[in-house]
Amino acid sequence: MKKVLIIIAAISLGLILTSTIQFDWLGIFSCKNCCHNSKSISSLPDQKQPETQVLKAGAATITEIQSNNNEQTKTQKDSAVVHITKENIEKEVHQSNIPVVLDVYSTVCPPCAKLSPIIEELAHEYQNKYKFCKLNIDKHFMTANEYKVRTLPTLIFIKNNETKGRSGFLKKDEIIERLSTYFEQ
Repeated sequence: MKKVLIIIAAISLGLILTSTIQFDWLGIFSCKNCCHNSKSISSLPDQKQPETQVLKAGAATITEIQSNNNEQTKTQKDSAVVHITKENIEKEVHQSNIPVVLDVYSTVCPPCAKLSPIIEELAHEYQNKYKFCKLNIDKHFMTANEYKVRTLPTLIFIKNNETKGRSGFLKKDEIIERLSTYFEQ
């Protein structure tokens, strides 16, 4: 009964409670770590987002994560990471001459926020060898849905417009290992 009340409360607030999110066909997100479910308003494209509520989500609060993401947006011009939209996915991913690592993330996902600086670091280290891209599922849900994303974060390894592999959160050395496994064959 308690779980049902939590689910109803989360749905009525329209918030995502997330550490690692799973999607189902109803558009309900499930947090694997705390078993909360929530209907995501942010998954609907081109809608005004509700005011941020402070909720504990793993090691950070949603407010802290959104604050960090706002700071990241300001520095995107200096970034080696390409931010993907429905307008540039064809050019940046599908027609890329070099292998692509696509990081599908959400602004309210603590593991996504933790992965972001790792992706940025790898993008600088491997700038001419691999292209590192980020796709915000909150803003581009339909584009992410083309890749059948079911958990966040999702790393998709693409070479010659073909998905070579995918994974969830990985440490830096694990991503480097996957780069050689998927792209150096």
